[in-house]
Amino acid sequence: MARRCPECYAELPDDAIWVCPTCGYTLRMPGSAKAGIVFMLVGLALLGVFVYGPENLGLNSGVIPTELANLTIANFPLLVVGAFVYGPENLGLNSGVVPTELANLTIANFPLLVVGAFALGAFLAAAAALKIRSEQARVAAA
Repeated sequence: MARRCPECYAELPDDAIWVCPTCGYTLRMPGSAKAGIVFMLVGLALLGVFVYGPENLGLNSGVIPTELANLTIANFPLLVVGAFVYGPENLGLNSGVVPTELANLTIANFPLLVVGAFALGAFLAAAAALKIRSEQARVAAA
């Protein structure tokens, strides 16, 4: 059975992977776009929780048991495993596993690392968008 485009229902040739040659509909999203979106969403969630604060998340509203809510708030940095929330100096970088100079450089430039994670996500999403755009241009030229 031949594959069909979900937009125009035209039969797709075997070499149509990214874009429908008839209508230009995007058939697949590249994996780099998915990874980029995940990086950006995780970064935004951690930044939002850091700014808002774990004690203001409504955990003590009665939806979950009080002891569990208090435990969650008390151990929030460990539960989120977000280095931005926990603090770079508490990550154990100076334990001897990582060279001391590299550990100190990481701690000193931690905000740049957080911005770099956001930038990596944006770059991956943009690279995937360019891939789809080039495939659409190739199909339109053919």
